[in-house]
Amino acid sequence: QWHYRLGHRNIGALQALMRQLPDVFPGPKFAAAAKCELPLPRCAVCEYAKAHRKPTHGKTSSPTPEREGALKVNDLRPGSTVSVDHFESRQEGRTYESYGKSKSQYKGGCIFVDHASGYMHVEHQLGFSATETLRAKHNFEQLALEHGVVVTNYLADNGTFKARRFVDEIRNRSQLIRYCGVNAHHKNGCAERAIRTVTEMSRAMILHASVHWKDKVEPTLWPMAVDYAEYLYNHLPNDKGITPADIFTGTQTPRHKLRDMHVWGCPTYVLDPKLQEGKKLPRWQPRSRQGMFLGLSPKHSSDVPLILNLQTGSISPQYHVVFDDMFSTVVSIGITEDV
Repeated sequence: QWHYRLGHRNIGALQALMRQLPDVFPGPKFAAAAKCELPLPRCAVCEYAKAHRKPTHGKTSSPTPEREGALKVNDLRPGSTVSVDHFESRQEGRTYESYGKSKSQYKGGCIFVDHASGYMHVEHQLGFSATETLRAKHNFEQLALEHGVVVTNYLADNGTFKARRFVDEIRNRSQLIRYCGVNAHHKNGCAERAIRTVTEMSRAMILHASVHWKDKVEPTLWPMAVDYAEYLYNHLPNDKGITPADIFTGTQTPRHKLRDMHVWGCPTYVLDPKLQEGKKLPRWQPRSRQGMFLGLSPKHSSDVPLILNLQTGSISPQYHVVFDDMFSTVVSIGITEDV
């Protein structure tokens, strides 16, 4: 269940998390799960979402000598170097403000990865023009500034990041930017790996919800899955008990908030607005409506979820919500059906 709730995190890493945080995961049930011996259980959704080719025989790799634990020797301060790159999606994604029918839809995004902390941030884009990329850059720097982080250096690929407007913006802010060689994406490995990580997590969450609730989960909701995957990645402790958000923000995220995480795309039941206001309803009228959990609101308290209204298509922050993490109140697909 916690494998599903934490974005299909690796089972071994999940066991380590349970050993690190006995206060968050108390009781003999969690203690037994943390000590489960090999072979570890497999997740069918992870096999579908994270499959890749086996490495070529005889090809070896060695760790980069400049890395020291979670930090790089030359990037000891958040903001000293940030990798940035674009990712594209052929399946257009809906925006938060629309009702799922707008012509303006996301075609991809811009991902920022801080070298010192590993903190990642995704800005969705309607296109890949210099204007959209500058908007993404401003939003990320505003977020960083709220935590006292000043970005001084960027590492990027070519393309839009070499446009005159983008370069002029870098110079006007007294920043530096370095580029990778043409078709040498491995030189920007931090951003490339972050794109793969967030994509695999998002794909697993969408497939998991599709298997259990096929009629309601749509692929156009991928921007919300990406945002929730980003949040989970930034707030899950590593093997040393540190999260990327801890280093980037300079404050420790309360670990008990991990218990507020829920399965992306799960059914929710939202209390009727009149009852939320303290008013009354007719005796035999339903007291709640069904919705879908799409992550946490970045503009409200960290425990306010975003709920999709299945009738109107609107996405709104709600508080009086009951979650069905096991999808026990909806019909799953049959064994002979396709996802």
